[in-house]
Amino acid sequence: MAPGASFMPCLIDARGPAPSLGEPLVDEYLRFTAARVRPNTLTAQAYDLKVFFTVVPKPPVQVTTSDVLAFIEAQRTPRRGANVVRLADGEVGSGWRPRRSGGAWRR
Repeated sequence: MAPGASFMPCLIDARGPAPSLGEPLVDEYLRFTAARVRPNTLTAQAYDLKVFFTVVPKPPVQVTTSDVLAFIEAQRTPRRGANVVRLADGEVGSGWRPRRSGGAWRR
């Protein structure tokens, strides 16, 4: 840098506008986080919020801690149906499983 010149760091964001879900409070949160997280994280946050507010059909200001905890518990509940195959249980499906041997992952 030339003597006497000043340096002003700035973020140039070429990603475009933050995603919008149509709810002002949620959209403001997504705009806030868009400046602070990577694009994939922002996409994941928007998707997770979309799923949450689809399952919990309440405006954001009416969501309670109980709603959030019930949602998390429901998401962790095992789902067994005709189209679900769990490889860890040895059910029908590929037997591929990563193994660690000698400090490296391999098939």
